Amino acid sequence: MERARRLLRDSPDSVLDVALQVVYQSASAFGAAYRLHFGHAPSAARGRVRRA
Repeated sequence: MERARRLLRDSPDSVLDVALQVVYQSASAFGAAYRLHFGHAPSAARGRVRRA
C-alpha cells in the first residue's frame, strides 16, 4: 500500500493503472483495500496531494 500511495502521489497514472501496478485485478478491489488501509479513497489522496 505504501508503494501505491507513492505512485498516486508522484505519477500521473490513473487509479486503475496504479491498481494494476500493485497487483490488483480491478480499481474497485484496490480502492476498497486502500480505503481500509488509509481510511480514504485513492482518488481523495491524490486530490489532497495536488492541492498542497
